[in-house]
Amino acid sequence: MSTTELNKSHYLRYLYLLTNSEVDLKALAKYLTLYKTDEVAIFEILNYVYNKSGSHHQLVLFYLCFEVIKLTDGLILKDRMKEFISNNYLNSKTQANDAKVLKRFNDFEKILRQKEIVK
Repeated sequence: MSTTELNKSHYLRYLYLLTNSEVDLKALAKYLTLYKTDEVAIFEILNYVYNKSGSHHQLVLFYLCFEVIKLTDGLILKDRMKEFISNNYLNSKTQANDAKVLKRFNDFEKILRQKEIVK
């Protein structure tokens, strides 16, 4: 079986255009699980987009990370996604200015606490 590298420009583009639709999240999460050995590139780009994003898009990125956690069998990728969420979630939540976005953060936080991703 031949292996291919993560297409970084494709991934970057999709991260920027990512919406919170279930189809978008699952498709990109599945794409990332195919390249679980490229976790350095995955997280470089994820961190770059996260740092350029507003709170709503940051929340969508957390949704993506959660989808990857559910879909992957790669322990390193799963652990790195959990670490990304736990290191950044509360900071993003405190910076959310819109009441609707803050409510979504609070609702999602309940799930993350149940799964012991955020403490």
